Amino acid sequence: MRKPRSYALPIAFLVIALLTAPLSLKFLPVPCAWLGLAWSGSLFWATWTDARTSRRAIWFNAGVFFLVVAALEGWLSTQTPAPCKPEGSEQDFFRGHSVLGYAAQPSSTTEWRKHCGGKLVYDVTYTIDADGLRVSAPRHATESSESLLFFGGSFTFGEGVQDHETMPYVVGQKTGKRYKVYNFGFSGYGAHHMAAATEHGIVKSIVKENPKHIIYQAIVDHIRRAAGWQTWSRDHPKYVLKQNGQCEHTGSFRKGWEPFFAGISSNLRKSFVLQRLLGSKGRITRRPLTVYVAIVERARNLLRGLYPDCRFHTILWDVDEPTWVIDELLEEFAERGIEVHRISEILPDIAEAEPTRYRIGRREMHPGPRAHERIADYVARELVSK
Repeated sequence: MRKPRSYALPIAFLVIALLTAPLSLKFLPVPCAWLGLAWSGSLFWATWTDARTSRRAIWFNAGVFFLVVAALEGWLSTQTPAPCKPEGSEQDFFRGHSVLGYAAQPSSTTEWRKHCGGKLVYDVTYTIDADGLRVSAPRHATESSESLLFFGGSFTFGEGVQDHETMPYVVGQKTGKRYKVYNFGFSGYGAHHMAAATEHGIVKSIVKENPKHIIYQAIVDHIRRAAGWQTWSRDHPKYVLKQNGQCEHTGSFRKGWEPFFAGISSNLRKSFVLQRLLGSKGRITRRPLTVYVAIVERARNLLRGLYPDCRFHTILWDVDEPTWVIDELLEEFAERGIEVHRISEILPDIAEAEPTRYRIGRREMHPGPRAHERIADYVARELVSK
């Protein structure tokens, strides 16, 4: 007869595995591989100590499963490039903001670098003016009676390129320096920041001239940001969809469940297996897409209310994204009367071009100087000059 063994050690092993999971996810490289090993170890010990044959089979098979997962995680980690690492002074660059969550430090100059796989991808300087916006207008254009406003995230801000290489700055040059140019784009921002900045008087307090054109540069990830799916979205402005199809600002995501689920999603995607199965970003569904389009419409309507003579344009990055998402976006934009200009039409060769032709690098997907130049040429020629 098999002699019962103590359960104290396997239970302790299991408890330790559970308690150390958050630390593993935060500090260890390939955390899910280590967690798989810890779980398989505790289950194999339970196999050895359990007196019942039926339960030992369960513990053993579960232990084999977690061991295979650990091995697969370890192998996939060797097939996945290390993440790119930005280097710069966050304290000098970011500041908290009661409406937007965070914003750029006014009247500041900071240097930022990014390395991918040990290779320097960019080394740039970001100059922020007294209003907290990246400098964009040529100096003598400040006396213009008309202006151009640009909104968006890091694509509009110009992450990875010098001040004079950003699309808004180049538009100012290509339009003969006749307009005062305002670049409201910033890293991590989206349409909800554009709407909140307009709704809470931030835009009006900064813009002194009459805007002739307002250009919002959209990427699909703005849908996720507007839904609060990112870990940095906790203090971002939150908009909810009402029964009439319109949206309203309800504060920030801090008081909702979104930060909790964003944290879970972020930790789950530290698994290389789940990254392959689910993708490195959250999957888009119809509901957040509809909310996002409603936010863009609200921002447009608010801006038109302030500046009745302006034209509102959306430039949509529609390349390397699921076809159904782009089709749904275009359909809903059209239903709400939002004018859209597609990157695939502005840069018709972008899908077949060498990755570094329009991007900063093979693994750094922000637009490079050539993309900013070409988009600026389109904006100046096809939008502003007509």
